[in-house]
Amino acid sequence: MVTPLVAAAALTPAAVSAQSATRHVFVDVTRPSGAAEVDLRVEDFEIVEGGERREIVSAKMARRPSRLVLVVDSTDGIRQPVGLVRTALTAFVKAIDPQIEMMLVSVAGTPQVRVRPTLEREEIVKSVANIFGTTGANTMHRVIDDLFHRFGQTTDHRPVFVVLTTEGFESTQNINPQQITHVTDHFISRGGALHAVRLNVPLTAQSFRGGNLTEMPVTLMIGRDTGGAFTNISPNGLLEVMERLAVVINDAYTKSPPVYHIEFAGAPPKGKPSPAPQVRVLREGLRLSVISTP
Repeated sequence: MVTPLVAAAALTPAAVSAQSATRHVFVDVTRPSGAAEVDLRVEDFEIVEGGERREIVSAKMARRPSRLVLVVDSTDGIRQPVGLVRTALTAFVKAIDPQIEMMLVSVAGTPQVRVRPTLEREEIVKSVANIFGTTGANTMHRVIDDLFHRFGQTTDHRPVFVVLTTEGFESTQNINPQQITHVTDHFISRGGALHAVRLNVPLTAQSFRGGNLTEMPVTLMIGRDTGGAFTNISPNGLLEVMERLAVVINDAYTKSPPVYHIEFAGAPPKGKPSPAPQVRVLREGLRLSVISTP
């Protein structure tokens, strides 16, 4: 939790023009005891952006929506067990709560967005049926970082990544711990998580220039550090693991505590992304934490 942000002095309420757009922010408000404060109204909040006070349109308790980004390693490692991979992924996609937005990306050197974010499952299931193993090499943590910036930071949805990977252990000489921290911090700052499933398959021989091996494959480290599930599994056990993972994700979604969904009026950003709005709760003795500022 963070303390309420203090607005700058001598602020003038911003006029709402015809060019204004309704925008969103999700915030968590708690008492000193840690219990949620659930009876706040529009007049209990203040939003300032670029030195201007914004008009708050509504403030109500709501479940924050989720976006699930399914990332599939489609390199040579899945070529032989591709039938088992398709079956497991199809069952996983069908089992996910229909209110959770999903998208599908395959990676064989370069990420390929197969299905963009949608609530429809049929297109994703069809695309999963066409996944196959091909030549390519992945540096998966860099792929994850790129996809997070493109699809995790550009939405008010909670980012949930599920990564099926065949990567091996990495040389510590090739991995900068700050790169890993950079990725995990992104997820944590937006209340998200990454779940990593490593498929145990024969890998192409790797060469190491020195150093030690990482304690586990890097994607599994990211999963652990973001509070997600992470596991190694053989192709024959993949279906069961993916079915269990769907239950974990659905439970986390349905049991997620409600937060304040605040809609406010303001000029839409032009060019570069605008700084995060300053949100303040005006009722004394409360703590406010901004958990999403798309």
